[in-house]
Amino acid sequence: MPVADLSRALTDPDPSGLEPNLARAATLLEDADTADLLGDLLDGSPAAEALLPEIEAVDHVGAITLASTEEARAALESVGFDERLRLFESTILTRELTRLARGDGQGVPVSLLKAWGRSGCAAELAMPAGVETECVAEWIRAGVGAHLAFRVVDLRQLSDAEELLASAGFRHPAGVGPGPQINPEEGIAAAFFERRPAQPLGLELCHYVKGPLSRALGE
Repeated sequence: MPVADLSRALTDPDPSGLEPNLARAATLLEDADTADLLGDLLDGSPAAEALLPEIEAVDHVGAITLASTEEARAALESVGFDERLRLFESTILTRELTRLARGDGQGVPVSLLKAWGRSGCAAELAMPAGVETECVAEWIRAGVGAHLAFRVVDLRQLSDAEELLASAGFRHPAGVGPGPQINPEEGIAAAFFERRPAQPLGLELCHYVKGPLSRALGE
């Protein structure tokens, strides 16, 4: 089961296991097709078949890591995620982690390191700052931030898919909220869904926007 293997790879908090876990994820992304991954993640729900025509491709896997930026970069490059590597700040995951860590309005800064691999998919590693190590390790073990992202053909699918995914038991993470979320640094609009604890791996639908994001979203 590819999703079970991905979940294990992306919910291991040991920084020393980052490289072999990324290697495992890279192999799974190369070997599995989009329909199999979506169907497995949605546990065979009819929602997978209904959603599949709107999916362009698997875009990336993402997870939180306790590794440093330098360690994360080295691990990514060593297993073939070495194209278009870039470091930028999270505007979406930081909201969920802020709620989990403090709930007092003080933000948890999160740096994202993302690189593309040979399969045409990317890996995205999130590195929170200012949080105790064991707290971050607990998040990783629980699947917080771990996700499989699918690129959708039409931006409208970020909202239209909510009812379908709700029928499969997926909901928006607390603190993130419904509808498309925007990261202007990456030029991406995304919607996040989860079914923890039954399924540690979350689901992201994303769309890369050409031109101003506000115009694309009709704001």
